[in-house]
Amino acid sequence: MSTVTGVDDGVAGFGVKGGSTGGNGVVGGSYFGSGVWASSASGDGVRSYSQTGVGVHGYSSNWIAILGESTNYIGILGIGKSGPGVLGESNTSSGIGGYSNTGFGVQGYSYAGAGIYGYSNSDYAAFLDGKSENNR
Repeated sequence: MSTVTGVDDGVAGFGVKGGSTGGNGVVGGSYFGSGVWASSASGDGVRSYSQTGVGVHGYSSNWIAILGESTNYIGILGIGKSGPGVLGESNTSSGIGGYSNTGFGVQGYSYAGAGIYGYSNSDYAAFLDGKSENNR
């Protein structure tokens, strides 16, 4: 990705800022490419806040709704102060899936509880299948 260049309005801060009491603060649309694109050298590229609604909402009828990508760190980080950091739901597939070429597809850590926990009303709480080395 490239950064926004050639923009010098003499003001440090927001390039574009929008607000609304009853609708959308900033709206962008595009037939090809990005409807809204943001870049920052040292801060958040996009920051969003809502007191009673969804902070960021992504929707796609035929592709990925929200994509997080990082070259050297975490692609998507979820932090929940009183609920799950990341929650996944699906009517026909896995709620949360994981994949890795060389590491764990999914792993969990806990300082005081279960690292990974499973519960089911009608089937296995956990199902593990695969080829293991040294019969472990």
